[in-house]
Amino acid sequence: MQKIEQRITHQRACLWRFAQQAWVVDSMGALFWPKQGLLIFSDLHFEKGSYLAQHGNPIPTLDTRQTLVLMQQLIDIYCPDMVVCLGDSFHDRRAFQRLNTDDQDTLFELMQAVPRWVWVVGNHDPEFPDNFPGEVVTTLLLDQVIFSHEPISDDDMQPEQFAIIGHFHPKMQITRKRQTLRGKCFVHDERIMIMPSLGVYTGGLDITDEAFLDVLNADKQPWSCVMCMQDKAYVVNTRPA
Repeated sequence: MQKIEQRITHQRACLWRFAQQAWVVDSMGALFWPKQGLLIFSDLHFEKGSYLAQHGNPIPTLDTRQTLVLMQQLIDIYCPDMVVCLGDSFHDRRAFQRLNTDDQDTLFELMQAVPRWVWVVGNHDPEFPDNFPGEVVTTLLLDQVIFSHEPISDDDMQPEQFAIIGHFHPKMQITRKRQTLRGKCFVHDERIMIMPSLGVYTGGLDITDEAFLDVLNADKQPWSCVMCMQDKAYVVNTRPA
């Protein structure tokens, strides 16, 4: 708990209200739910580098290792009772096969350090190999909060429920003191939160894109955002266009 308090004090994380609960948003791009002892990662996209290399892109293929380092740091800080990976954890169906032995061992060690580990499937990884460690689910419901990779329709949510999703890799920019700041972000309306990607090779979609208007309510109160930039977490309220 002391590590968490220090991160909040130094603005490397911030407290945020959603679904009538208190959450901790970490500037590295993860979400922690203190009430449940739950740490949430989204859109890890393991082995995206090796996928691109297969198609002639001359880029390093160390993205999985770098993402695992981030995950290790976050697990050490938050000491979760449970981890949920919110879909697109693996970049494609063959990513499991390309995962090298060292990275696989590191991933399994991380999983063994946490009492419960849940993989929510995404559009990039709709199936996991047989006997892969951890629980594999389409959605997860905890205390009236639904965890899903892609948007949940109103017909699939009860009036008292909320949803946390990934998929869109949201980012934003703000201008302060004539300086334009850009970074990935978390964003929510009154019922749905969208998490950014934790994967180091993933891009992002600006929250001004019309895709967000199909998911978040633009008619009532401003969206609440946390922008992550330069190891800082900034809470920003924005009115969608």
